[in-house]
Amino acid sequence: MAWTRGPVLAWAGGGVAVAAAAGLGGYFVAVGLDKADKLASAVSALIGLAGLVVSVYGVILARQATAPASPAPPPPGGQSVTGSTIGGGVTQVRSVGSDLHLGAPPPGLARPPAVPPKPEAGKGVPGEQAVRDARVAGEVTQIDGVGGDADIDR
Repeated sequence: MAWTRGPVLAWAGGGVAVAAAAGLGGYFVAVGLDKADKLASAVSALIGLAGLVVSVYGVILARQATAPASPAPPPPGGQSVTGSTIGGGVTQVRSVGSDLHLGAPPPGLARPPAVPPKPEAGKGVPGEQAVRDARVAGEVTQIDGVGGDADIDR
């Protein structure tokens, strides 16, 4: 049967605590109740202070462990969604020189879908629009450099 360190350490700690309590009880009987009371008060204050220091230290360590790592800054002039979880969609729009309409098309109006140029894989462009390392539940729409009217119908 294999043993693990956890139960052995727990039993050892319990044995040390019982021995310390028995030793303190014997000491208090030997020196008298008044002197034992004064010593117990001083020891209790020191133990309480040590517990406070340990708990504050634990809170500091926990906050450092759960602090999110800051993502890399986006390229200058760009729009970026990085390291996010988004329950809906993401729409990024910039450099629009005229009217822009996002939404459902007017009844009876249908437009052919535009085919965007295929980007090179793994290439980043300074000032680009990017969605990286993100979980997006909806659609991602990125619009850049519209010189005339643009209607994005959904």
